[in-house]
Amino acid sequence: MGKILKIRDGKIKTIYDDSIFDFLKKIGKVLIKRATHIEYDNIKGKWIATLADMKEDNIGKPGTLICEVDSRQEAIDQEIEFLKRIL
Repeated sequence: MGKILKIRDGKIKTIYDDSIFDFLKKIGKVLIKRATHIEYDNIKGKWIATLADMKEDNIGKPGTLICEVDSRQEAIDQEIEFLKRIL
C-alpha cells in the first residue's frame, strides 16, 4: 500500500499508488497533480526527470532537474526518492 507522506491544511500529499485511490475517494474529493515529468530526450539518449509547475505547493522551481539516466525505471526510482525527500 502507498504511504501518506503529509497532511496539511486538509490536503494530503503523497506519492500516488493505485492501492490508496479507494481510500482517498472515501475521505473526500480527489485532486491529483503531477509533481514531476519523465521524458526521453532523443538527442541525449537519456531519460530525464524534472519538476513540474506546482506553484501553489512550492516544491521547487519548475524544470529543476531531478535526474538524467539511461533507463526509464531508474528515472522513476530516482523520482520517487526525490519526492520522498521534499514532500
